[in-house]
Amino acid sequence: MTFKGLKDGAFKARNEKNALPRYIARRFLFGLFERLGLHVVGDHFYEPIPNLKELEAGYDPSSHQIPGHDLAVVHFEEAHVSRLEKYGREFASEAAKQGYDDTNYYFRGADALSWYSLLRELKPSSVVEVGQGSSTRVAVAALEKNASETGVEPRLLSIDPYTRLLESGLSPERVRFEQWHQPIQQVDVNELVSRCGADAVLFVDSSHVHKAGSDVEHLMRKVYPRLPAGCVLHIHDIVLPYPWPLEYYTKQKWFWNEQDMLEAWLSYNNAFEVILPVYAVHRDSKVVQEAAARVAESMLRRDEGYSFYLRKKD
Repeated sequence: MTFKGLKDGAFKARNEKNALPRYIARRFLFGLFERLGLHVVGDHFYEPIPNLKELEAGYDPSSHQIPGHDLAVVHFEEAHVSRLEKYGREFASEAAKQGYDDTNYYFRGADALSWYSLLRELKPSSVVEVGQGSSTRVAVAALEKNASETGVEPRLLSIDPYTRLLESGLSPERVRFEQWHQPIQQVDVNELVSRCGADAVLFVDSSHVHKAGSDVEHLMRKVYPRLPAGCVLHIHDIVLPYPWPLEYYTKQKWFWNEQDMLEAWLSYNNAFEVILPVYAVHRDSKVVQEAAARVAESMLRRDEGYSFYLRKKD
């Protein structure tokens, strides 16, 4: 290191908060602990993990505007109440046929009810799912019901590097069901997009972390911009227009940034329209809450949900 480099380093150590711990972590500890499956970084403004005390002190829980998109619940509640009233009463019995249990931790309540009702309403010919689990069971239930009414057998492609459907109970009969157990980054983009036609749904429940080489980075850069007009896109664990819940940072230590990237990506983006922000609608609309309670009395949970639905515009 040159004298100027030493001088600059000394200046940073004296004047930047945690500059020295960050240097030690980056230079000496990172490679060592990475071999053990751990990443050691400094508490520093150059690192992506926030200082939780500073975050808590400045946290604003209020909703905010996304330029180019009006997410006021009044724009969504009438249509959502209508679909819940039309399809919600059959949800519990149909989903149970595919092994769905509302006591699961990952996809339940308003998320599951909305997913089922939307699929029944849209009647897509193809669904591509990135990240499988209880959502898969709900999708099969809705698509099976659609097929029994229309006589058309829809396709469901479930992509996940891990096998998450270990329990018995999933029994597609009319749905042409496929599973690809590989990271989405390894799936041919042309093949993926070809299955996402104008009457298709792309359901994404990813790692929620945008970083170099991640599934979120891959999808936002290579897949979403290529979706055809009419294709519906679901992204999970999104609470827009509200900020990511503070307790998820402070208690769960979930430093996910997919929502932040999505918000920036949507700003002034006229190519997509929001068709259902499940969290906001089930949180803020009394008529939606009442409809959900009426049609899904057997559900153990009717919480806000964390699903966010968009459609590629013409």
